[in-house]
Amino acid sequence: MRSISKCIISLLLLSGSAQAQVDRWLPSGIRIGAEAGTPFFYIFSEKQNHWEVQADLDIDKFLLVADYGRATFQLNEPTYSYTNEGGYLRVGLDYNFLAADSAMQVIFIGLRYAQSNFSDRLDFNTRAVIETETGWPPVWTSNANGAAAARWFELASGIKARVFQNVFMGFTVRYKMMLKVRDTGTLRPYYVPGFGKFINANTWGLNYYVYYRIPFRKKGFYKPKPKPDKSTTPEQPAVEIRQ
Repeated sequence: MRSISKCIISLLLLSGSAQAQVDRWLPSGIRIGAEAGTPFFYIFSEKQNHWEVQADLDIDKFLLVADYGRATFQLNEPTYSYTNEGGYLRVGLDYNFLAADSAMQVIFIGLRYAQSNFSDRLDFNTRAVIETETGWPPVWTSNANGAAAARWFELASGIKARVFQNVFMGFTVRYKMMLKVRDTGTLRPYYVPGFGKFINANTWGLNYYVYYRIPFRKKGFYKPKPKPDKSTTPEQPAVEIRQ
């Protein structure tokens, strides 16, 4: 009877340990946010307008992150004009160095995969390209990419600090690298939504965000069993020596 009881107790302990491991990898909450600088672009920038939203799923020490945004870029000069419009998506995984923080704050480093789909158009004065003082009549021509695409990778790092209750603010520093553009004709894109100006295949970026966190459950923290300390040995009973 004792052996049966021991087996039942052992099974309960094992099931409890397995359940703890399962609970460890269940999402504890989702954080939804938007880029804080968007209103400033719409008010103060004549060249660039864009908006971006972000969500991260909190899973133990990791954050599953997704960004989506849309952007427009335009240059208007006397002899040419350039317009660009499209959307972009980023997905990736972050490691949270503050996973055990009770305030659910974040200091992270991670990797992103990003892609963009966009169209752009260049209109220019052919007379100005050759010589402005020829006296020839102005002739305007254009070149365009109707459905271009791009992809790149990002190394990302930043913080998400709690302001009050479930409201957070933070920033992300990005190193964007290995940009590849396809489905373009003779017009090389000057701008890629989500990446920025296509001057080099690598560039830096900085974004500020405001978030609201929706908790799913109270976050538990997995604690491995402590290992026995082999540096200490049990005291040996004293041995009396009789003569």
